[in-house]
Amino acid sequence: MEIGESVVSPDGSLRVTLLTFDAKKGKAEIKTEELSQKPNQFYITVKFSKGDMTRIDYKTWDVHKASVHEITTMNKNDQVETIEIVSTNSVP
Repeated sequence: MEIGESVVSPDGSLRVTLLTFDAKKGKAEIKTEELSQKPNQFYITVKFSKGDMTRIDYKTWDVHKASVHEITTMNKNDQVETIEIVSTNSVP
């Protein structure tokens, strides 16, 4: 993935954008943006080219949630391969 590239959830209610990525440090930042007011819960998985992955549990109704998340990989000089968004269809 390229910096600035976005992925939208299958239901169209959440967008995740890759903001930054430093391959030497293995650190990335992603931004979440809610596109609807419908309560939902998602698993956001960032997959790296060398097999590492990080998952964030994201709840739309959580008023204290962050919109920017730092992601790290254990493998230096890695690349962000994909971002997947899966809805768990949960409501509070």
